[in-house]
Amino acid sequence: SIRPVQGTQGPGWQFSFNMGYMFHPNIGVEAQISYLKSNPILLGRNVTPTFNAEHTVIGQRLDVVPQLVLSFQFREKWSLYSKTGVIIPLWGKSSSEITIDDREGRVIEAFIGVPSPITFANVRIKASTFGKFSYGFQTRLGVGYSVLDWLTVFGEVKFVALTIRSREDRADEINLQFYNGQTGENGFAVTQDDLDEIDKRTVFVNELTENSNNPDVNPNADPSRPLEALTRKDNFNQLAVSFGLRFYIR
Repeated sequence: SIRPVQGTQGPGWQFSFNMGYMFHPNIGVEAQISYLKSNPILLGRNVTPTFNAEHTVIGQRLDVVPQLVLSFQFREKWSLYSKTGVIIPLWGKSSSEITIDDREGRVIEAFIGVPSPITFANVRIKASTFGKFSYGFQTRLGVGYSVLDWLTVFGEVKFVALTIRSREDRADEINLQFYNGQTGENGFAVTQDDLDEIDKRTVFVNELTENSNNPDVNPNADPSRPLEALTRKDNFNQLAVSFGLRFYIR
């Protein structure tokens, strides 16, 4: 069976620091700095009785969010508020890991271009993807309860709409172990030191032409330069519920 890949790098652990100023009883501004580390996301899996490949990714991001705050008091200690602003990633990367257990000879054929069905392989690849400058939208709707004049307990629902265009991929670790599938004898190993730059680094572009450094469109691609590939977008959308404490300096 074949199914489409779905998911977002938005869910995970997030730590935030907020500072704000209310210049009106109901209107204010706030700046938020937050760090997110996503849960592992399965980007791809290919499984047969003799072949098992899996690709997972974990995202990390440091954001700043300037936002407008609207707050309305109801009853004596309860308040309802909304916070809406632009989310701007200051730093971030997606860490990928690919593992392959190949007992069909697929990897050696892709590596040397010649079929060798008895040459099996174990593969482990780690890489980092860095993004271009992007921005998105964040809004929060919450309710607070004033325990003390300087302390409020709150709960809120947050929605983030953010996609980041990839700038480049870099290989952090490449390890290919080949062995004879009939005898079990070790063959040879390949690491990132054995590979050309075109196999270890990819830069993303908006268009591929016959002059692009990509062997799929240019038979004279330069192996000493990074591979050029079409840009892609990583999804960081998020729908979350948060609970916490808010401190006031009056």
